Amino acid sequence: MNKNSVIYTIIFGFLTAFIFVVPLSLAYNVTKPVVAFNSEIAKKRAVLASFGLTSAGKPMSNQEIADLYNKVDEKTLDGTNVYIFRSGEDTFYAGRFTVAGLWGPITAVVSFPADLSRVKSMAVISHSETPGLGARITEEWFIDQLREESFVNGMIGVNALPKDRTNKEDGMIDAITGATRTSDAIAQLFKISRTRMEELIRRIP
Repeated sequence: MNKNSVIYTIIFGFLTAFIFVVPLSLAYNVTKPVVAFNSEIAKKRAVLASFGLTSAGKPMSNQEIADLYNKVDEKTLDGTNVYIFRSGEDTFYAGRFTVAGLWGPITAVVSFPADLSRVKSMAVISHSETPGLGARITEEWFIDQLREESFVNGMIGVNALPKDRTNKEDGMIDAITGATRTSDAIAQLFKISRTRMEELIRRIP
């Protein structure tokens, strides 16, 4: 067959596509249930971490995560995932929210006490931020500084200079050096999540 002919080009292109696409398609379909399962486990771990029921770095089996998650009520209201955890007389609420980061969306679970006066905690589910810079939003020092931080005028701001992290009433957290856009995105995440949660918890019995 003439290698310069149109028929040869078509056949060669078809066979090349077939050789590469079919294995990829098969691999995708085989691994799809595993990916979905791992995604669900990651979500449950994030919800538990936001309520302080576990820490992001603590090794846990899938069964342990499932058992702990049974303590959480999950609802979907107007397309927003809402999670409820009751401890004694206290009720805590959390929601899954997404904001635009520097390179892509940041999705996190943000939790609050019932009066929405402060952030209880946050757990990042996914992001595309720069490793070593914006990606530090998942590190324990960053999460720890915002735990129990109060809202001031409905917002939590970002300090360019280091603050007294023991002061939980000033409505400020430290920015990540070299990642101003990511830090501002987290401040926006708090504002959006609190406003949205205020609307939703009124409809929860």
